[in-house]
Amino acid sequence: MERSFEIRRGRYDEAEEWITKSLFGREKLLGPRPFETLRSVNHLALLYTKMDRPKEAEELSRRAISGSEELAGRDHQQTLGGVYHLGTALPIQGLYAEVAEQYRRMLDGFTKVLGLSNRMTLRYLQSLALVEEAQGGFAQAEILLMQVVQGMKSTLGPEYPHTIESIDHLKRGSLGREAQGSAIS
Repeated sequence: MERSFEIRRGRYDEAEEWITKSLFGREKLLGPRPFETLRSVNHLALLYTKMDRPKEAEELSRRAISGSEELAGRDHQQTLGGVYHLGTALPIQGLYAEVAEQYRRMLDGFTKVLGLSNRMTLRYLQSLALVEEAQGGFAQAEILLMQVVQGMKSTLGPEYPHTIESIDHLKRGSLGREAQGSAIS
């Protein structure tokens, strides 16, 4: 990613300057639609999400998705990556239903392309589960997280960090529901 060093260090203004210059140069040299240009659009969208500028991040993410769909199709990995990035900008605006919709779209595409047992597909399934949980869909989130844990265990093994993280998410969700039940009764 262009100037990810600055982003990791929280130097967002410097990163914005570099990414904007890169985007401008790529648009001038290559045009607005090649993957290289769209990648810069995505990078700027991610930066704007980190900078708490969700409207700008959303606009850029939608532009990147549209361009990627035109170039490579709805289920191309770059298109789906843009859908994921859009999903990171929307919760800041409280648009959880659209996040869930976008994540379902992304998950469907990655499942078609990579299969459900792929590590990345499972990570995206986990993201969808967490969005479901944030919307109060605890039962659906638990079903999805159990699927993630099963897939991670069989694909990566029970000791792999992503497997352990998924188990932790499942446990936290179960404990949260138990606490809610106790508070209600």
